[in-house]
Amino acid sequence: MANTGRMNLLEEEGRIKSEPQTKNVKAEEKRVVGEIKKGYKKGGRAGFSHGGKGSWVSRLEAKAAKLNNAWSRN
Repeated sequence: MANTGRMNLLEEEGRIKSEPQTKNVKAEEKRVVGEIKKGYKKGGRAGFSHGGKGSWVSRLEAKAAKLNNAWSRN
């Protein structure tokens, strides 16, 4: 069985917990736990569970539509 993203994050969390707890280690542990809860384990971008797009995608699509309209007029 291949390692999944969730398994990798859980393994990383275990490695972090075994280190001496400094400020940086605690911040890294918080990041890893946040990634596990947020959904990075599924792959792709987290936070778009309902099929939404990021605002940068919307802006990019608007620019592409503008360019297509400009080219079709010529």
